[in-house]
Amino acid sequence: MALAALDAADPAVRAAALRAAGADETRLQRLALSGAEAAPAELAREAAELRALATALVAAACSDETTLQRLRRQRRRRMGAAAALLAFGALHAAQALDGADFRTDLAAGKPWHTSSVAFDCRPAAKRCGNHFGMTIFFHTDEDPSPWFVVDLEQEQTVSAVRVRNRTDCCSWSAIPLVLELSRDGQTWQEVARRERNFRNWVPSFPPTLTRWVRLRVDRPSMLHLERVSVYR
Repeated sequence: MALAALDAADPAVRAAALRAAGADETRLQRLALSGAEAAPAELAREAAELRALATALVAAACSDETTLQRLRRQRRRRMGAAAALLAFGALHAAQALDGADFRTDLAAGKPWHTSSVAFDCRPAAKRCGNHFGMTIFFHTDEDPSPWFVVDLEQEQTVSAVRVRNRTDCCSWSAIPLVLELSRDGQTWQEVARRERNFRNWVPSFPPTLTRWVRLRVDRPSMLHLERVSVYR
């Protein structure tokens, strides 16, 4: 059996097994042909060599498979790194194309208010009023045209906004959503509009000097969002 396995083995595995067992392939094959004609002492010695050969064959095969697995892991790591580099490059290429700088959220920590307040929302606790399991940070009443406004506290050049809609339910309440900018908080300029339902919306537009950024539903509805970010 060990000789049959030896014949079927990969040449590199066969050579490694013979070296590890200290066996001579020609002599082992001669033993297989001589069979019972060999002396008992010779048979015992050759049987011991065959056992060592069988053990070495298994070890060599396992070692070969371990090497193959290691190579496969290295290949997967290289492919993962390449995919990450491609994603990183695509992100920066997109930023270069639309001119927006997504590194700094200009709305972070800035004061904001809404057309009305239906519930006190605490997204970190996933709670809004007596409702749980949601991460919206505000919830208006049903208004003729509900809105959310963030004050950047000074005029800044803005070219993109990222909006994350409510994801646990009722995302259609935010449609159609209008993005508007204002320098005085009174006169508004529409720069983007979303007519279809969405999870994330990232409208970009020509760089515009503004202080206030408003999101408004252009119909009677309620407005509730999970995140609003503003970028240069």
